[in-house]
Amino acid sequence: MAVKLFDGKLNQNAVLGTLYNMIISQEVFADNINLKGTLAERFRTDGTLYGDTKLFISTDIGYVYNFGGSGKTLLSKTHPKEPKTQAITIDTFKQTAITIDSVKLKQAFMSSDIYGAFISVVTSWLRNSMAILNTTLINAYIGTTMTTADRAEIKVELPDVSSITDISEKRQAESYVAELIGASIANVMVELKDVLREFNDYNFLRTYQPEDFILVWNKRWINRIKHISLPKIFHDYDVLKDHMLESDILNDRYFGTVVSAAGTSDGATYRTLVDFYITDNDGVQQQYFPGDIIPNGMGYKKGEAYTVDDTIICKLVHKNSVKFMSALVIETEFYNPMDLDRNHYLTWGYSKPQYLAEYPLLTFTADIEEPQGQ
Repeated sequence: MAVKLFDGKLNQNAVLGTLYNMIISQEVFADNINLKGTLAERFRTDGTLYGDTKLFISTDIGYVYNFGGSGKTLLSKTHPKEPKTQAITIDTFKQTAITIDSVKLKQAFMSSDIYGAFISVVTSWLRNSMAILNTTLINAYIGTTMTTADRAEIKVELPDVSSITDISEKRQAESYVAELIGASIANVMVELKDVLREFNDYNFLRTYQPEDFILVWNKRWINRIKHISLPKIFHDYDVLKDHMLESDILNDRYFGTVVSAAGTSDGATYRTLVDFYITDNDGVQQQYFPGDIIPNGMGYKKGEAYTVDDTIICKLVHKNSVKFMSALVIETEFYNPMDLDRNHYLTWGYSKPQYLAEYPLLTFTADIEEPQGQ
């Protein structure tokens, strides 16, 4: 049933028909967006107004040889291996605006307090719009990024429990699934502490500490096993606590596979990795943020769309692996003395999210075994 919106008409008084009942009060909802502790806040780094690029230089270990048998002399040169340099560039600038009328708009409100509350809410949408874009941009990036490291994807072999109908058997099977997932994460955490090359894109020799990672769960998987198998993954002395892992949970719509070619959306399958807005036939603009379904019939560019992948269990992300550099956040305003209104602007710049090849960003996926008898 559709909500009936106020049409501006007052109700006729039941005693005197030439009088109309007054409006009792007006309330402006202010608790619209509450984004705290987001991945965007975790991975955001500050840039400056001077220059636009940060360089990150990676080096690899040198060679070890037997003393006295290398054939080297005092004049022999042992230069380090060629380093690899990655650039993160502030290349994207956005702006949002709101116009506030300081005279005629006041006639729509019962008092200065209500008018002030309304103005406070609509101007807060400037910062909230930026926060929404930053949050969805990072969420979709992390959920869809697959690095080129030798072991960028960790496949977890799991039994197919979809056909089990008995509640007791289902709980036991889901508990076993949780054990397998927990064991896989624990094994990888031990391997990350070893001296290995296969977890970074450069194939450089590296060691990593478990406390330097964030485990980003797909809610489809964590909520499936969390309450049934709490001790298997969340026990104080088990996988997460034992390795001092921080964790977060994202909506399953953010986890997927990037589409490698341009195409046209069917209105159901493809989600956007970038923000955009469209104007409908009535002239109304509709904003779309990363993670939203691309409207039917609308084209998308290569690398700007993805499809949801339900087999992605979680992402193990090094805290330094994703760079999201912010250059400026400036609020400005312009008063129009002719129309007696004021334009408020928020302008900000940032670098498109990018992972550093120096650090791991691992994807744990479910490799579901075929049911027995098939």
